[in-house]
Amino acid sequence: MKKSALLTPIALISVIVLVAGCWLRPYVPPVGFDSNEAVYVMNGGSETISIIDIEEDTTYNDVTLTGRWPNQILLHDGKIYCVNSGANSISIYNAASFEEESPILLGNGQNPMEILITDDDILYVSCMISNSVLRIDLATKAVTDTITVGISPAGIVESNSKIYVTNTAVDASYAYGQGSVSILDAEAGTLLKTINTNMNPQDIAVDALGNIHVLCTGNYYSIFASLQVIDAGGDSITHTIEIGTSAGVLHIDKQNNKGYCGAWGKGCVVYSTESKTILNNAFLGKGGTGITSDNEGNIWISDFSSNKVYKCDASGTAIDSFIVGGGPQSLIYHNDR
Repeated sequence: MKKSALLTPIALISVIVLVAGCWLRPYVPPVGFDSNEAVYVMNGGSETISIIDIEEDTTYNDVTLTGRWPNQILLHDGKIYCVNSGANSISIYNAASFEEESPILLGNGQNPMEILITDDDILYVSCMISNSVLRIDLATKAVTDTITVGISPAGIVESNSKIYVTNTAVDASYAYGQGSVSILDAEAGTLLKTINTNMNPQDIAVDALGNIHVLCTGNYYSIFASLQVIDAGGDSITHTIEIGTSAGVLHIDKQNNKGYCGAWGKGCVVYSTESKTILNNAFLGKGGTGITSDNEGNIWISDFSSNKVYKCDASGTAIDSFIVGGGPQSLIYHNDR
């Protein structure tokens, strides 16, 4: 198990201050930190970001604070973007110095869930409460358009110049209506089509061929998760795979054509994105709040309850673990070698 780099007096002071109800600036890596290979970790419990430096075999914990109720991180063009559902904002940090620049403020009543950034530096964010997707100019940080989609949108991806948004259709009483995926024109930001799906579509990912995979979680007790594949050419559902548990997190390893469906506390179900068949329904057996893969085919899985990120080989065997911040969730693998 890797040891955190937080075994310093600064870390002890930070813990004491946190317990007292306020924060000092957390420990940060050396100025100019620029690892060629690392995993960035969003900690939903402590509302911080940690970094597992794979090159240096070092974990830097709580390098910066996020906003309230962080939901997703994204690495783009030397910057870290963090979606803050409770703060209705997107925090932005320099990926080397971790200095925070002015955030993108979305306004009240949005509850942002996930973002994507196009090649034209247009940011799209799904907003669960307002049933909309906001289109934002990164240069000005201004909302340039509001696109109405389905009820309670969550996951969002881009493929073939189109944007796909999952609509969970959950209401205030946690009842689920008709799930769907809204398809938008990425350039114009206009709604093209809506496709009905199975119950509670949450996460979404793109495979090596550009097809869209939608993880429909179900209602957690009588209807369990299924995976539906949308053909990017015709925008229609071509396959449905029964997952058999209430998975809510999806990651696709395009290099090895595998999909990983994560369930809190249960690990992952693995399937082939080519044959659309289940390969392993008992992957790791823990974690599942966030998943990513590296260039060597290893799988990284966050475990919210133990404050750890596990590194597993392709067979599902844990080969290392890393103590990170409180309640790790969203993971991003970075390699520029």
